[in-house]
Amino acid sequence: MDLSKKELIGKTVISEEGITIGIVKKSLVDRKSGEINYLLLKPSKEIDINNYEKNNQGRIILPFENISPVQDVIIIEKEPINKTF
Repeated sequence: MDLSKKELIGKTVISEEGITIGIVKKSLVDRKSGEINYLLLKPSKEIDINNYEKNNQGRIILPFENISPVQDVIIIEKEPINKTF
């Protein structure tokens, strides 16, 4: 998937079931390869944040490999596992 970091910021992320997970606030990039590894999301009020991996600031962490961009939104292909970074 060839997307720039700037294209992702501000995008809405939804599950395959149509539930809004959150808004992309930042992408985490591998310093060696330059590829995006993870997205950090501001969680939606529609979800239980405890069901998602999160950082110490409460942002949801999504592996980039689990997403599919569709115009102005991003779809999660599978639900993340609950894990705190």
